[in-house]
Amino acid sequence: MSLLEAIAQRHGEKQTGMQQAQQAQQEEAGKPDANQQISGQREAYSGAMSSAPDQEMQEEAPTAEEQALFTEMERAMAEVVYGEKASGDIIKAVMGAGDPVEGVGKISADIVSSLSQKFPNASDEVLMGIGESAVEQVVDLVEGASPDLNMSDDQISEAYSIGVSAWMEKNPDSVDKDMGQYLNEPAPAQI
Repeated sequence: MSLLEAIAQRHGEKQTGMQQAQQAQQEEAGKPDANQQISGQREAYSGAMSSAPDQEMQEEAPTAEEQALFTEMERAMAEVVYGEKASGDIIKAVMGAGDPVEGVGKISADIVSSLSQKFPNASDEVLMGIGESAVEQVVDLVEGASPDLNMSDDQISEAYSIGVSAWMEKNPDSVDKDMGQYLNEPAPAQI
């Protein structure tokens, strides 16, 4: 093979390699962009939610017995939260947790657990309501003691969620079987 033929052959190989690389780039560019797909799905979901008619959740009204029990439990909780010794311990525990949101959630779960032992006939609905009230009262107590702390609504909701999870871990017998199975399953693929 002559020198000119060898040069032509290499030049042809380079051209073929460059054409293959360009073709691969074009194929890659033709594939859908995952970021755009997710963004589009999120926008579609937001659009569907904003265009949906507003509907209020219809909660079942508590019975007179449930309301009376809730009031009694709330009074007992206020004595614990705002009691002279306990309030200082609650503040120390929340602030010592490193994350005040987690501290509020776990302390609230402890409060609900102790109240559920004092009031064994309390229904799940009453305990959930007491849990919300416990989170609110603990947040008020801690924010009052620490002016630097100002929890947002999202943080308060997160604290409530942490409290529910902590309470369910401590009281697995109270969780119905379907909910317990759901909580123990792996997270869905889309998460």
